[in-house]
Amino acid sequence: MRLFGQRRITIGFTIGIVFLIFTTLGTVVLATQYQQTITDLRHYESLQMTISDLLSEILNAETGQRGYVITGNLSYLAPYYKGLSAIDQTNASLKSLSAGNANLTTGYQELQPYIADKLSELNETIFLRSTQGFAEAQAVVNSSSGEAYTDEIRAITEGMSAYVSQQEASDVALSNSQESERLDGTYFDTVVALGVIGFAIYSVRRNLSNEEKARQEAQLLQDILTHDIRNYNQITKLSAELLQGMNKDPESAQIVSTILQSVDGSTQLVDRAKKLGKILSEENVKLSPVDLVSTIENSMKLAKSANKDLGKTIVDQLKLASGVKRDPQVLADSLLEEIFVNLYSNSVKYTEGQVVNIETLVEEDQNYWKVSVSDSGKGISDDRKSSVFSRYMKSSSGSGLGLSIVYALVVQRYNGRIKVKDTVEGDHTKGTTVEFWLRKAG
Repeated sequence: MRLFGQRRITIGFTIGIVFLIFTTLGTVVLATQYQQTITDLRHYESLQMTISDLLSEILNAETGQRGYVITGNLSYLAPYYKGLSAIDQTNASLKSLSAGNANLTTGYQELQPYIADKLSELNETIFLRSTQGFAEAQAVVNSSSGEAYTDEIRAITEGMSAYVSQQEASDVALSNSQESERLDGTYFDTVVALGVIGFAIYSVRRNLSNEEKARQEAQLLQDILTHDIRNYNQITKLSAELLQGMNKDPESAQIVSTILQSVDGSTQLVDRAKKLGKILSEENVKLSPVDLVSTIENSMKLAKSANKDLGKTIVDQLKLASGVKRDPQVLADSLLEEIFVNLYSNSVKYTEGQVVNIETLVEEDQNYWKVSVSDSGKGISDDRKSSVFSRYMKSSSGSGLGLSIVYALVVQRYNGRIKVKDTVEGDHTKGTTVEFWLRKAG
């Protein structure tokens, strides 16, 4: 029956993780599609501006030509020459922007002979005005050939502009649809994924409770689960923040805000759970030099504060063996205090009198700093010394985790050694001494 329950849990977790992977991939695909649509819209916007600029530049050149023909004043040719230079650049931009679109490429190709004819007509009239006079230039203007070229250019550019406007409208509608789909999909996927994971956690708690081995398996599942949820929450949060930056619609912005709040709440919940399991399960820990003496002193203050309601007086001594410098450094991390807090709290808890005597001795032992914490409590019998560090001891009072945490930190996390013995050799009722070795830093 238990194997069947474990199989269901494994299947449930597998389904949850697979679902999260696929929904995350779906979010990425939607985001990519949305970004491509936005890129297309920007491209069409550039096309509209280029088409409009081209027609405007041709008309400016024509205005300069007309002014010169009528007045003979060379200053009127300034817009003409400026227009010629701009027309070449804008026409080249239009060719580049139209590439890859059959309709726009056709329109561009149709424009070219009319642009060439129009510029030729402008140049001819200016030449005639400067060499033969007003009448000859006016005759070319009155022939209406130049006006016909302009009309054809205007008709073609208006057709291209109308086509671009149609594509823009289509992409705007598509982007709105994609954005809505992304918002709905992200919200739904987050809710469903958290629901699946929540159900998996509930299944683990229900099926693996009250069994020693099952608790250890649950700890492993917690590590896997918290790691993956944090990663997927981060992906969801980044996607939602991207949407938040792009979206100006109040209703959609509210949905994105709700998603972000839900993800943050989920992450905080996972962090709390992770903190509980961290001491017992974390691997590949990054260690750095930690001051041993200050850690011991801070730990004693914490232990006294935590146990002050018991009404006991704690008499503590910190001794440094001969030759030990004041600031011995060990390879550890911020959890080092947990070793001493647990040991000191155990000493208080298992001392029956009102005065609790605790002595902490620091000695040098080759590549280690050896620490001995001794008390005068009721002690640990010989038959229990070998199993005192076992996790979740059924025979121990309370949670049975204090010395297990100490063992996990000293041996598993810091790669040290530990053992327990009588404070007074041969008489366990006179107290307990826990000796452990922590690696030197440097």
